[in-house]
Amino acid sequence: MRSYVPLLIILASFAILYLALTSNPDLKASYDSLKKEHEKLLSEYKKLNSTYNDLKREHENALNELKELKASYESLRKEHEKLLSSYNALNSSYSALRKEHEATRSELRTLRSEYESLARRYNELQEDFGALKREHENTLNELRNLRSEYDDLMSRYNKLQGDYNDLLNAYNLLKGYHSSAKQVRWYEKVAYEKLSTNWFKTELALWRSWYILKSDLRVLLLSDDYGQAGATMFAEMVRRDLSYNSDLYRGIIHEWLRDHPARNEVELANEIARLFYSLDHKYAYPGVDEPNAGLPLFPVELLAYNLGDCEDHAMLLAALYKTAGFRVRMITVPRHAALQIYLDGRWRFLEATIHFDDGGDAPCSFYSSLTVDYLERTFLNGYSGVTYYYDEV
Repeated sequence: MRSYVPLLIILASFAILYLALTSNPDLKASYDSLKKEHEKLLSEYKKLNSTYNDLKREHENALNELKELKASYESLRKEHEKLLSSYNALNSSYSALRKEHEATRSELRTLRSEYESLARRYNELQEDFGALKREHENTLNELRNLRSEYDDLMSRYNKLQGDYNDLLNAYNLLKGYHSSAKQVRWYEKVAYEKLSTNWFKTELALWRSWYILKSDLRVLLLSDDYGQAGATMFAEMVRRDLSYNSDLYRGIIHEWLRDHPARNEVELANEIARLFYSLDHKYAYPGVDEPNAGLPLFPVELLAYNLGDCEDHAMLLAALYKTAGFRVRMITVPRHAALQIYLDGRWRFLEATIHFDDGGDAPCSFYSSLTVDYLERTFLNGYSGVTYYYDEV
C-alpha cells in the first residue's frame, strides 16, 4: 500500500497544475517554478526512493536480524532465568557464606588473640626451654660424672663384694675346719689311754726295744742317718701299730670326712693331709725333748704325746693314709724321714714335718687349704735328687 502513495500524489499534482495553467497566467510562471522545483523534488524523490529501497532492504535485514535477535533473546532470556536462579541460589549461598565468613572472621580474631597469647607464652617457654636445656646439659654432665663415679664405686663395690664373699667362704671354711680340728683332738685322749695298757707295753714298746737291739739300729737312730734299715723299721712299726689301732684311725678319718666329704681320690688325699696337720703335733729336738727326739714313736704315741721328730710324724701320716686305703711307703733320706703315697698313677713324696718358727699352733688358714701338691713341693725343695730308701707299708 505504501508503494502507491507517491504515484497518487504525483497524479494529483499534475491535475492541479493543469487547472491552474489554464485558468491563470500567473500561475504558469508559478507552475514553471514549481515544475522545476518538482523536477528537483522528483530527483530527490528518486534518490529518496533509492534510499528507501536500500532502507527497506536494510529494514528487512534488520527484521531478520530482529527475528534472530528475538530467538537469541528468548534463548538468552531462558539462560538469564537459569542464571538468575543460579544467581539467587549463589546469592543465598553468598549470604550464608558471608554470615559464616563473619563468624569465621570473629573466630579468627579470637584465634588470633589466642595465637598472640600463645605466641607470647611460646616465646616465654622458649626462653624457659633454653634455660632448662642449659640446666639439662649441666645435669647431664653432672650425671656423666656421677655415673663415672658410680661405675667406679660399683666396680670397687663388686671387687669388695667378691673379696667379702671370698673371705666369708674362707671364714666359713676355716670355721668348719677349726671345729673339725677340735673334734678330732678328742682322739688324742683315747690314744693316751691306750699307752697305759698291757698290750701297748708288750706288743709295741717292748717289741720296739727288741727290734732296735736285734737290728743294731741304735747308732743309726742317734745319727739320724737311717738308710734302708730305718725305712724298713718305720714301715714295720706302722704295720704293727695298724694291727692294733686301725679302728682308732678309722674313727678319726670318719669324724673328719663327715664335715669335709671327698668326692674323689685326690680330694681324699688332700683331706687326710689337712686332718693330720690340724692335729698340730710339735717337733721334738734332740737333747731338749728326750726321749721323743731319739726314739722312734709309734703313730699312737705321737697322737697321744703331740711331740715327735720327722720319722714319728711321717709314720702317723702314713698310718692315716693306709687306713684311708692308699698305698704307702716309708722313705728315708740323709738326716730325714718322710713318706710316699700312690696317687694319680705315680708315687708322690709328702713332707710330714712342716712347723712354724714361732712355735705356735698351726693356723687354720694353713691346714684348711693344704694339698698333697704343696707337701710334695715342700719335700722336693729340700731333697730333690737325693738318694732315698723306702719300704712299703
